[in-house]
Amino acid sequence: MQNDRRKFLRVSADFAVEVQPRRGGTPFKARTVDLSAGGAKMLGEEPVELGERLSLEIRFEGPTFLVFVDATVVRLEESPTRPTYAVRFDGLDRYIEQRIVRWVFAEDRRAAERRAAVRVPIEVLAWCRAESGGPRFRAATIDIAADGARILTPTACEIGDRITIQFDVDEPAYRVDALAEIMWKQRARDGRSIYGMRFETLDRATQRQIVEHALHAAGSRTPRPGSP
Repeated sequence: MQNDRRKFLRVSADFAVEVQPRRGGTPFKARTVDLSAGGAKMLGEEPVELGERLSLEIRFEGPTFLVFVDATVVRLEESPTRPTYAVRFDGLDRYIEQRIVRWVFAEDRRAAERRAAVRVPIEVLAWCRAESGGPRFRAATIDIAADGARILTPTACEIGDRITIQFDVDEPAYRVDALAEIMWKQRARDGRSIYGMRFETLDRATQRQIVEHALHAAGSRTPRPGSP
């Protein structure tokens, strides 16, 4: 399984699996937790043994296709609810392997896009300047994501303008210093303008901080079960 981790990209995936023990016995159902082209982590309805060989039918979604593969149980994990274990795919057909690789990379991109699009409300002072030069102007941020931000300002900008923007977030503490392109604009009720911008040169470390901030804020806003 360690070699599999180095060789193949692994992503979270919740797929239905039909499991048939190779030693015989009654088939049972399981679900994947994550997977790669080399193997998967699964939650099963029945316990298995380390080294046990299984025949799997995995139903991929988005797009939908079936994979039939033999597998070996390479790790058992403790779980208070359902048997949890990792399997290594054995003798996977090259065409199927490549199809899984393509699906995994596509899912990884989709997940990255979803994370980048998570927005968090932030109201701080920002300093902006047109890339072509000119005086700095003030703006108030409305919210940010890893791929862009919304700002409010009386300064006139046009769609397609590229501006530098700098502002500091206090909690958690990080600084945004980026080149951005104005993607859209609208008039606010007080006469100022709201601009939606896409970051072009924001460093990856800051992107990760924004994503973590946004996901934490989103989780904090999610009502707990039983709360009003």
